[in-house]
Amino acid sequence: MKPILGILSVWQGDESKDRPFGLQTSFFEAIHKAAYSLGIGCYVFFPQDLGNTNGKLRAYSFQGNTWIESFVPFPHVVYDRIPLRSLETDPDYINFKRSILKYTGGRMFNRTGFFSKWQIYSQCKKDLPKDLLLPKTEMVVKAQSVIRRASDWEEVWLKPDAGSLGRGVYRLVKEPFGFTLESSDHSSMDQLGETELVSFLKELLSTEHYLIQQGISRAEYNRHPFDIRILVQKNGNGKFVITNQFARLAAHGQIVSNIHAGANGHPLKDLLTQAERSTLRKHALACAHHLDSVLPGTIGELGLDMILDRNRRFWFLEANAKPFLKMEEADPRSQKIAKRIVEFAIYLCKQPPKYTSNLLKKERKNRQRKKLLLDQDRSSIRTLR
Repeated sequence: MKPILGILSVWQGDESKDRPFGLQTSFFEAIHKAAYSLGIGCYVFFPQDLGNTNGKLRAYSFQGNTWIESFVPFPHVVYDRIPLRSLETDPDYINFKRSILKYTGGRMFNRTGFFSKWQIYSQCKKDLPKDLLLPKTEMVVKAQSVIRRASDWEEVWLKPDAGSLGRGVYRLVKEPFGFTLESSDHSSMDQLGETELVSFLKELLSTEHYLIQQGISRAEYNRHPFDIRILVQKNGNGKFVITNQFARLAAHGQIVSNIHAGANGHPLKDLLTQAERSTLRKHALACAHHLDSVLPGTIGELGLDMILDRNRRFWFLEANAKPFLKMEEADPRSQKIAKRIVEFAIYLCKQPPKYTSNLLKKERKNRQRKKLLLDQDRSSIRTLR
């Protein structure tokens, strides 16, 4: 029997079924075509579809330019593309993932879920390459700690610990008259005194956990600050390789460089020297290997965000467990990324049981360590806020 790759996602379409998986639909089509070309089966299924009778589950496969619903055998390997962070704490979903691990012998990649920014910082602050810098970062425990750090560092960034797509980010600069506050959610710039800022921060911190991060003077291209996204994937030999990398030029008046916030992608060859591009690749692979060694579960891909400062030094900002893969199926980049996913899935299917067994032991150990770390930090927040 040929291997079967199951893509775990959720229904995000409308009654027309033209885009049943929302913005991921075209990408899933590319994965199906790559799977068929490499000789394995492929389909998309949902958490609620587990447990059907006769050992089958309802799934959707892309055939002849249309999505077909059918009942199929359980997959041999699962690629987690659940786009909803809120689903990860649902007890039914947690039990569902345990069932997947049982059915597949642990062959499920990217099951770590969305990352916490604090989790990534905590894992990287001691083990990055010496010439790759990491901005000073702290969990915000109370409004006054933000005031203090803004005075110490002159410029700070406030980021939601569980944030994504550049939403809810603030840039705070200490000025002689007080503070300047900018938001990623709108283009206005507010000038606040300390009392006004404390009031704003108390309201902000009552909604979710935030990090405060040292501001870095980013390099610019044509007067646009930029950061760098590197997509690192495991190939058919289980080794990390760089599939895509590009600069993201911030839109005019925008403080973040996320594509969702209007940034434009740009080739790195126009912004970096050949030597800088070589250094960047070395840093990206070092980060990927380190995170793979300390994070739970099987990692198949990572979106790494870095910046180049005005002194031409690289800084590591964060890692994304589920890089946003909004691209058309006909895009050559989409085809290359999809092929890597299928090749790694085939690789996992060939591994002996001890491979997944060791990963499950590592996952349990790291999950306990992660929970202890986050519980300690959040306990401090509740006490001091």
